[in-house]
Amino acid sequence: MSVMETLRGRLRGALARPEVRLVPLAEGMDCRVFAVDDDLVARVGRLAEAAQQFSRAARLQGFLAVQAPAVAISKPVLQLPADPTCGPVAVEQRLFGTPWVALTAPQRRDHLGDVVTACRTLHQVPWTALPLVEEAQAAPPWAARYAAAQETTISALGSALPPSTLRYLRARLAALMVELARHAVPEVLLHGDLTAENLLVRDAEPRIGLLDFGDAQLGDPAYDLRCFQELWSAKAIPHVIATYDPTPTFARRVSLYRELLPLEIAGWGHIYGDRELVTRALHQLQAATQGQSPW
Repeated sequence: MSVMETLRGRLRGALARPEVRLVPLAEGMDCRVFAVDDDLVARVGRLAEAAQQFSRAARLQGFLAVQAPAVAISKPVLQLPADPTCGPVAVEQRLFGTPWVALTAPQRRDHLGDVVTACRTLHQVPWTALPLVEEAQAAPPWAARYAAAQETTISALGSALPPSTLRYLRARLAALMVELARHAVPEVLLHGDLTAENLLVRDAEPRIGLLDFGDAQLGDPAYDLRCFQELWSAKAIPHVIATYDPTPTFARRVSLYRELLPLEIAGWGHIYGDRELVTRALHQLQAATQGQSPW
């Protein structure tokens, strides 16, 4: 039985609906996403560990749906454990709007301020009020967590990283650690994956919808802006960053996170066994090492 057939049967019982219509929406590294009838979305994790991630995201989304009214955030509905033919499942209300990837360049420029406002709203949520506050208090500081994650990926990639690329990565990591230590960067609530796939533009207020809080954590606000090169042209990025924070050190940190992003992507590919993704990320790093833009 396919994942889709299994999911349909499980949701019929869990939602007490005589029939359930499923439409595939997206295939991500960590999960498959399906529209459920006309009102819900189901995420099916690829790994057993997704169950904990889904539970964590559901607690956070339920809190933010109330505490961050300037951003549209889906409310969780239910979760199902993994079974032999289907990974863990998270069901949430469906947010409607225009996916960012469907917008034209002028439309993206028109919504620049809306996205920055949504980002600021999330970052201004008092983290001591979060349902994950105990986890946050127990975690090491952001700089230590970020550096450890990148070192883990470097070790996992091993000889796939040429010496010149390794030197490039070490230099970028060292520069970022200096910036973080020098400016005592405050930790805020991060979305963690503000890519085009996780942004919706809505006709009604709030204008911006944020999807998939599976990577949410506390950290440097500049980290959330590292994927913005996907959202606007390279020429517009400096203006976008300055709209959020005009200080040179903030722009410097965004730039360093962006340069290290292919290493993060390679790490994700390694975890999920996606060799093609790892290869693409390594090519990006090689291009950056040679002074070319990886984007």
